[in-house]
Amino acid sequence: MADETIHSIMVQHNGRWDASGRYVNFEVEGILYDSKSKFSGLVTVIAAQLGIDTTIQGLEIKYIVSDRCPPMTIHNDMALDLIEIQDDGGSGSNSIQSVPSHDGKTDKLNAMVPSVDFEVVECERNGIISEYRYEFVAEKQIYKDKETIVAVMKNYAFSKQFQFWVRRSSSKSYCLECPADDCSWSFKSSSLNDSGLFKIRSFCEQHTCSLKDRIYSRRQTTTAVVGIMIMDKYEDPKRVYTPKDIALDMRKQHGLTMTYMQAYRAKEKALNMLRGDPTESYNKLPSYFYILEKTYPGSVVSLEKTAEDRFLYAFVALEPCIRGWEYCRPIVVVDGTHLKSTYEGTMLIASTLDPGGSILPLAYAIVDSENDASWTWFFERFRIAFGGRENMCIKCGGNKEQVRRLYFALAKAYTLQEFSELMGRLDTIDKKLGVYLFDSGYHKWSRVHATVKRTWTLTSNIAESINSSIAKAREFPVCKLMDYMRQLIETWNEKHSEERRNAFTDLTNEYNEAYEDNKELSHRMTVRASTEFLHTVTDGMKRFTVCL
Repeated sequence: MADETIHSIMVQHNGRWDASGRYVNFEVEGILYDSKSKFSGLVTVIAAQLGIDTTIQGLEIKYIVSDRCPPMTIHNDMALDLIEIQDDGGSGSNSIQSVPSHDGKTDKLNAMVPSVDFEVVECERNGIISEYRYEFVAEKQIYKDKETIVAVMKNYAFSKQFQFWVRRSSSKSYCLECPADDCSWSFKSSSLNDSGLFKIRSFCEQHTCSLKDRIYSRRQTTTAVVGIMIMDKYEDPKRVYTPKDIALDMRKQHGLTMTYMQAYRAKEKALNMLRGDPTESYNKLPSYFYILEKTYPGSVVSLEKTAEDRFLYAFVALEPCIRGWEYCRPIVVVDGTHLKSTYEGTMLIASTLDPGGSILPLAYAIVDSENDASWTWFFERFRIAFGGRENMCIKCGGNKEQVRRLYFALAKAYTLQEFSELMGRLDTIDKKLGVYLFDSGYHKWSRVHATVKRTWTLTSNIAESINSSIAKAREFPVCKLMDYMRQLIETWNEKHSEERRNAFTDLTNEYNEAYEDNKELSHRMTVRASTEFLHTVTDGMKRFTVCL
């Protein structure tokens, strides 16, 4: 007596479901299935027969109950127990019984295994086109989506100076033809295997109509098309390319007359396509920070939101900067710069000088404005990332109008006597300045009154240098701006590392050149030691006291 739990099943695979719910273009395999092994056993038998590694490739199993019902998905033991085994000559009833048949006849199951047909193989070989400015159009090309293929054809018609009509446009097809009645020019494309990909099925690029019929018109000359063509002009944020320049170039290169507003809208669309939507950029910050932490392990990133789950603050300190901080002087210069994007805001930047005298950005953050709350949040994150150091000094950016020649002399004075003489001269100009500087605290800006070793870092010039480097990038959406800062730090670090590797002296080029210049000058000076550290240096009629 045959084992009543063993069933022969015909498996249809490597096909697809058509619009009417039928499984078509499939291949057939036969298997023997033991019903005692349940759903897991069925999956194992089908995978073994079809040569599928289920740890890599998924397997979806569907059962056709009847022609009048949609296919039933089998995903657990219960679904499998509900199937009534039918043969090809069955009654076609759509009733489902829980008692399995034991007549040994063949069941029909549809195993939805991802098909590797010719079109997919061709897609992998030729590549998927995602560039809006792609200029070469040919049959069998595959595009990322319909939006891409529409943009490419508009750009193609613009560059070839002709017009077309859209004969059919839907989520699954996009067909074009020449407006002339008897012209052979045509273009047909459709979705690939009902996916988002679009493939060019046929393309006849030869026009048989008269030049008058296909003469260039502005039908496809939208601001979006012009925006695509000028995108490369804005890849460098420092480049200035105005709407007036756009209109002039379009006239010279394509004979197209554009108004200033049309050129301006084309510029805005080019920037939006290149840099992304400002609103959507904030939504991308969590995923961007996740990738940043994976790319730079050890980095400190923080994203602060309001009670309404809206963006408030964002902080980044990259691991190379954190590691480099321990080799720098304990002096940090912080400053803020106003952003010019849609939602504005302020970028706070902390930086220092590395041992070679080059600027090293330590951390940066985007906040709503420079206020007590945002600065407190920034320094709290900074302390988490960099910790504290003995005699650490933080220099904040101030009003540039106060940075005058006399102020620099006061700040650099080595002795109290020299400081007092200079302060007297300042009082003769305006006594209010002396009062202001006294109230602000001499120890905050004067070398002779300093309670910490500030060495040469007397101003926030290094912060201003960074602000100058990102001047144009301040218009970027927030996510693009954060990545621009990351690339800037990478570029500077690589440049400075290359300079160190190519140095053949103990000092870097900057300090070595200063040493050589001072060496020549020192030959004309006389030095007399007063104490172990105090020396008197005479240069002609000038006399200096140097403390080592």
